[in-house]
Amino acid sequence: MITVHLLVLLLCIGGTVDATHEELPLTPCLVRRGEPLLDAKSAAACSTQVPQGIRSQLWQERIPAGNPLTSQKVELGRKLFFDKRLSNDHTLSCAGCHDPAAAFADGNPVALGIRGQQGIRNTPTVLNATFNESLFWDGRAASLEEQAKEPLINSREMGMKSHDQVVARVKSVREYADGFRQVFGKEGITIDTIVKAIASFERTLLSGNAPFDRFISGGSDAISPAQKRGWELFQGKARCIRCHVYREGAPFFTDFQFHNTGVASDQSADLSALQKPPSSPPLSKGGRSSLPKGHVPGNAPQALTQTVPSSGKESSRVTRGYRERKI
Repeated sequence: MITVHLLVLLLCIGGTVDATHEELPLTPCLVRRGEPLLDAKSAAACSTQVPQGIRSQLWQERIPAGNPLTSQKVELGRKLFFDKRLSNDHTLSCAGCHDPAAAFADGNPVALGIRGQQGIRNTPTVLNATFNESLFWDGRAASLEEQAKEPLINSREMGMKSHDQVVARVKSVREYADGFRQVFGKEGITIDTIVKAIASFERTLLSGNAPFDRFISGGSDAISPAQKRGWELFQGKARCIRCHVYREGAPFFTDFQFHNTGVASDQSADLSALQKPPSSPPLSKGGRSSLPKGHVPGNAPQALTQTVPSSGKESSRVTRGYRERKI
């Protein structure tokens, strides 16, 4: 049993990742100003920039008709994502917990909010979150837009008193007035347009081009013989793939379901939030987990986004222009 687990672990790790200071384009597809990413021409233009391991069409299908992706909107969302002024005391941004240097998680057992307050759950990565069928560990949010609203007014996270306070704070920043006017026109600055911009940026944070992605695409030398044996066990005798589903249309090593894995729980806890349509964030390819120890349902280690040329055997990987440390 130990041997099986080690081989599967080797498969998932898929080699080391080197830090790099090179920058990649901000988004998988920078479309023309004001042009929604829904038409065939735009889709064809971005197909080569989505990382290997994820089909471009699969990514495009996750862009909602009510919030089409544009380069200006993504840039506006990026600014909001890194802006500490969205927290009550101006000390915490979205990136405070979803840190690019930690694969858009934070590496802590539980999240840390304003004034160092501890949350009750581990911070999941935002990488590939666009493919999740629901968000939060209990699956209570159905979209990235819906998810983005909650941390802003959670007293243990960013601590704003209300969404009205969030809107007033953003309106008080002169640079945002022009940005929202250009992107959203007469809609202006509302809580809905704020989270639409943040969600658009988050949809560009993709994880792929791991050694396994190159292997499954035909690169027989991309992983080691031990890792290939691990893959055979993963699909066969070890039966990992029964829950950690992998197929071309869903290459995320998850079935997006909640599972009882036998981990002890507090029987007195209120589990009503889990009694809803099941889902779980995707399991990724290669990277360090910010999860507590144990085999628990939910988000798992995520790889970084894309590869750039490197002089070594492995490619150096970056997360779209953000400096990364070794993972």
